[in-house]
Amino acid sequence: MGVRGLQTYLERHCPEACVKVNLFELSRQYYRQHRARPVMVVDGLGCLRKFYNQELPWVYGGQWREYYEELGRFLQSFRTAGIDLVFIFDGVVEKSKRAEWVKRRQQSARDVLVAFTHIKKHGTQPSDDLFQMPVSLGTLTRFALKSLGAVVINSTKEADIEIAEYCRKYPCFGILGQDSDFVIFNTVPFYSSKNLDIATLNTIQYSRDRLCYRLQISLEDLPLFSCLMGNDIIKSTELESFKRRQVGVPANARFPRVEDVVMAVSRYMQTIPHGTTIRDVARDVFPNEPDKWLRMEEGARMYLLPGDQLPWYMQNCPPHALPPSGVKRNCRQMSGDEEITLEVNVEEIRSRVDTKVLQFARERHLNSDNIAQIYNILISAETDSSVAMEDETNKDVPSSSVLFRPIRQRMYAVLYGNAVKEWCPYRGNPLTRPDVINAVPLNLIGGTPSLSMLWFSSGEPQTKHLRLHTFFACMDCAGLLESVLRVEPDPHYIIPSLVLHYMVKHMSALQEWEVDAFLAQAVVPFAQDAGGLRGLKVPRVVPHPVHLAAVFLKGVSYALLADCACGWPITVQDGMPWHYFDGKLFHHKYLMAEGGADVRALCDHDVS
Repeated sequence: MGVRGLQTYLERHCPEACVKVNLFELSRQYYRQHRARPVMVVDGLGCLRKFYNQELPWVYGGQWREYYEELGRFLQSFRTAGIDLVFIFDGVVEKSKRAEWVKRRQQSARDVLVAFTHIKKHGTQPSDDLFQMPVSLGTLTRFALKSLGAVVINSTKEADIEIAEYCRKYPCFGILGQDSDFVIFNTVPFYSSKNLDIATLNTIQYSRDRLCYRLQISLEDLPLFSCLMGNDIIKSTELESFKRRQVGVPANARFPRVEDVVMAVSRYMQTIPHGTTIRDVARDVFPNEPDKWLRMEEGARMYLLPGDQLPWYMQNCPPHALPPSGVKRNCRQMSGDEEITLEVNVEEIRSRVDTKVLQFARERHLNSDNIAQIYNILISAETDSSVAMEDETNKDVPSSSVLFRPIRQRMYAVLYGNAVKEWCPYRGNPLTRPDVINAVPLNLIGGTPSLSMLWFSSGEPQTKHLRLHTFFACMDCAGLLESVLRVEPDPHYIIPSLVLHYMVKHMSALQEWEVDAFLAQAVVPFAQDAGGLRGLKVPRVVPHPVHLAAVFLKGVSYALLADCACGWPITVQDGMPWHYFDGKLFHHKYLMAEGGADVRALCDHDVS
């Protein structure tokens, strides 16, 4: 999430620290010096907006075929330059970051409301300041990159820390991203993804040395500087009084400009005598708030990498025990339409997970072979989801988190056998606390299979049938299995078909012609023509198909999660949406169907 105001300061007020570079030329220099192919580590989530660029419409639900090809071009550009890429994605949301996560989801929900107001009024895609990532873009990007031959890693801690540690452990050429925390870490050069030209590989390097020269501080001072500006541990809002004091701006005046704050903080740091500890600094910054003293030390310590020496302001700090993270938390237990408030002890709701299962889940997590939530549920009994383009004012369509909750409950029975804490946005949920969602056992002969049976059994075809049967049961489609097996459908169409079947069964307002639009856009040959899709014109944007597309893709994301829990009866790559969904094409087919077009017309008169 970065250091508050630092990127703005660098790009607008410290141009000497924003060095124009060409990664191809730098890679050649690196090879001549080290006689090894340069490796660039990419902050996966931090680059999503670069990958899903402004040429791709976002309002329709995702231009997945075009996006897949954009990722291929990105990779090819670096391969041509002789640069190997390693993508590291956030695989967890750490508990200390949950409050910030909630704050961002609440803002996203407000933006979605404004976006739908714009759509209803103007019939066009809203401006990019309201940009919403297509559903599960971060998760699905990992599988797209892997299918294109890239190395993809899910982190088991905060991704920026894991990226910096990776670059310390292995010889790396640099970091590509946009998180200003990478300016603070004492690690390899940091290059801007936002300013990257894919065709030429021109970009900007954010220079730590030049920043420190401007601020008249040393490299080892940067973690303390981060804490005084505001970072993930010490929030910028908590430092407002301190910053006003340093700039000399009273509380009732307008907050000072970022350039004035940065220089005032650097001057303050220059007055700190050596021998002073960070706790002494914290007492000065927060004189009447002792709860923040240890947090400031924690905020600086998170930037220290293996092998780093303690900076001068931390060398004389006595050891201490950090306050317990708090096992008990308020949750809401959902049982039908009732809501019960209760205290939940994380250890009490965590069932025993087989060591072999946990190790295997960790390996698949690290290699990005599983949806990341699988491992998180197993180790913490907790999961979350992001905000989607769903119109909260449309009461005819249930919130996707509520609509697909039964799938998750059955999946929890397979995966965990116990209740799971969910941070899932839906209509009327302020996200002030998680919902505790009880697992629902599957109605199968012999009961719910164990993970060991689903993941490790090797007896074919019985094991494959068990995995499929369990997966279909999670999707509330167990009765369809035998007919599906007789037909032997294209594996790309199994997951979208199950999701649509579930939506028809549980969404009374869903019309047959709307389902026809979903099916037609999936099967017409035009759906695989990325160039043609790019040139497709849609006369207007209508709110209802925008909403339906988001709900459908949420269903796909939960189906993929259940597929992983059930032992991958459907190859995960076969379930990816670039095989069967294009948002703009669906919108086009929806408008045709709404206007009375029959199935033959929807299928471009090709019903062979």
